[in-house]
Amino acid sequence: MGKEDASNAVLLVISQVGCDESGAGRLTMVVDGREMGSEEWRSLVAEAENFDVISVRVDRERLLEHSTYFRSLENFSELNRESLNVNWDPPIFCILLQCMHGFQSSFSSCVIARLIQAVDYFGVDEAITRCKNWVDSEMCNVRCGTEDDFLSDLLSIWSTATEIGLDLFQSSHELNICSLFDLTSLVASV
Repeated sequence: MGKEDASNAVLLVISQVGCDESGAGRLTMVVDGREMGSEEWRSLVAEAENFDVISVRVDRERLLEHSTYFRSLENFSELNRESLNVNWDPPIFCILLQCMHGFQSSFSSCVIARLIQAVDYFGVDEAITRCKNWVDSEMCNVRCGTEDDFLSDLLSIWSTATEIGLDLFQSSHELNICSLFDLTSLVASV
């Protein structure tokens, strides 16, 4: 993958909401996403939770093409800056960037609800598709003896998706599994 036009690059400075702005004692990583391949993106996503701030240089056009949030900034001066601050969970936002760059992401049930929130906020259709694919593939693997953590994650996924109007549980096997665990009554009690 060749380096994209440097004049069209923007540095996204991704930091957790509420992260100390002074920068004192924060672990920071800086990468050039324009030159990264599949393995580098996978590594970045895996390592992201170890850093307070991750700065990723990306192509502005890619952001505009894949995110309704960044398209909305196109008419404002923010998108024309050399860097943009993104106050979001760095590992989750790195998954979004990985999707925008066309690489497969693998994630566990514990990140799906947070990913759905980011997908809703940043409007990254590729990530919506990945969430739906995850639900389709993982729901087939559910057995009656499933661990409590998975059930808790599933409830969180369902609740978050329902809250934003995203129907992830469309096929009959997902509805049957949700009925098996009686998630409808759990959601109603939350």
